[in-house]
Amino acid sequence: MSDLVVTPNYLDELATIENKASAKIGSAAEVTKGISSDLWLTHGVASEPSNVALTRVQDARRSTVEALQRVCQDLAVKLGTAADAYASTDERAAGNIDKRVVVH
Repeated sequence: MSDLVVTPNYLDELATIENKASAKIGSAAEVTKGISSDLWLTHGVASEPSNVALTRVQDARRSTVEALQRVCQDLAVKLGTAADAYASTDERAAGNIDKRVVVH
């Protein structure tokens, strides 16, 4: 088993990846935006059961996209917080070591 190595820069990179993922998820959601309205306009009440089903699917999809985006954004914030915590811990530890090192 290898030793765990954590660097603040890597945590910041991961946070950036999560923010980009959130944006891409939002972009993907836009692809089907308005499709249920279009179906109502083009097919009318003759296909009402399908129209209603698609509307429900679209609502569920939108809720899922929003939830996924929140998870990505939350993780990005936590990764940034962890990066800051590691950096300040390293700085404090370095300061403590410097105080104890005797230069001859």
